Amino acid sequence: MSRDLHLRTMSVNLPDDLIHRVRKLGFDENLSASSIVEQALIAFLDVASEADLVKVLRDRGATLRRG
Repeated sequence: MSRDLHLRTMSVNLPDDLIHRVRKLGFDENLSASSIVEQALIAFLDVASEADLVKVLRDRGATLRRG
């Protein structure tokens, strides 16, 4: 899916094991880590209603994080 967007940078903290998996997938499949994360988020956000997504996120431990 192609999206005509103005790209911006977003910094997020990720667990070491997730970073390793994304980087390994990128290396093995000749994809950039940023494109993997971008497309995974787009796919995740496109599959359900906002309420359903919030429930999934909360069930998985998502919280407001402030440094």
